[in-house]
Amino acid sequence: MTNRVQHLIQSRVSLAPMAGITDYVLRSLIRKYSKNCLLTTEMISSEYLAQTLNGRSGIEILKRDDNHSPISYQISGHKPHMMRQAAEFLTQFADMVDINMGCPVKKVVGGQDGAALMRNPTLAADLVKAVKEGTNKPVSVKFRLGYTAEEMNYVEYGQA
Repeated sequence: MTNRVQHLIQSRVSLAPMAGITDYVLRSLIRKYSKNCLLTTEMISSEYLAQTLNGRSGIEILKRDDNHSPISYQISGHKPHMMRQAAEFLTQFADMVDINMGCPVKKVVGGQDGAALMRNPTLAADLVKAVKEGTNKPVSVKFRLGYTAEEMNYVEYGQA
């Protein structure tokens, strides 16, 4: 682990990002009992975030308190320019940005996000590059061993 991330994570405990679960209230409760746990937001779609930036919906999912640090904001998407824009915007909130390339939920995969990216390592690498260009914060990637048990490509994927 690099020094850049080490200072953020004083604990071996990290809150898993779960849509509809790891909201502001849960993160506040976790922080009350664990001062060092790395908090993580729910997965935020880069397309949803673009709509938020255009004033078409609320930003409740982004809410945090000063005591929520360290906190990682998890984003998903398959368009490099939108992922970069999301990372640029989240830099003001996040201590770290996590890219979701592991969610197997049909709605997410059907939109070519999450685990669907396991089948396209080149696009996945482009997304990581775009996010890194969009933020000066540490960037991590959540991904699976493979898209299916028969398609294990985690080593090649990680190298991309």
